[in-house]
Amino acid sequence: MTPHRVHPVALTGHLVALRELVDGDLDAVHAIVGDPAVCQTLIFQPKTRAETVDYLARAIQEAHQEPRTSYFLGVTRRDTSELVGTARLGLGDYASGNIGYAIRHDQWNHGYATDATRGLIRFGIQALGLHRVWASHGPDNPSSGRVLLKAGMTYEGTLRHNVIDKGAWRDSLVYSVLAHEAGLPLNDT
Repeated sequence: MTPHRVHPVALTGHLVALRELVDGDLDAVHAIVGDPAVCQTLIFQPKTRAETVDYLARAIQEAHQEPRTSYFLGVTRRDTSELVGTARLGLGDYASGNIGYAIRHDQWNHGYATDATRGLIRFGIQALGLHRVWASHGPDNPSSGRVLLKAGMTYEGTLRHNVIDKGAWRDSLVYSVLAHEAGLPLNDT
């Protein structure tokens, strides 16, 4: 399996490009993680600007860790290079990775989350040698389920009360794709 150290990461999809986050992304990231509409689908409350500064700094710092266990990237529109979201591939045990994403509210329903998810699946399997890539969402967010299905994942089932979401236990609907199911050419990069 390939060592988990790729930096910088630059991925290109049909609609979006994924790239490393930088300090200059603060306003764009805050427009995402500070928005109550976006955070309604995430497991945290909207962040203050000061909390976003720390959030972004941790993401940038994680990109330089050895071994790298988290790929927290900016999602930019290919046509404008505008940062409209974030996406993360966190590496786990047994050659697996977990995907999460957040897209700015005014950019929902354009296919950006699906394209970003496809890019992370491709990256995880081809560049990092992952065997399984998975994601989950809360029961009150069926849009995420549609994103994951469109990205090529399969619904696996529901984990009951496995996460605390804004102070209360909630279920998670789990999806995954295995390397041999992804329809990607495998290589040893």
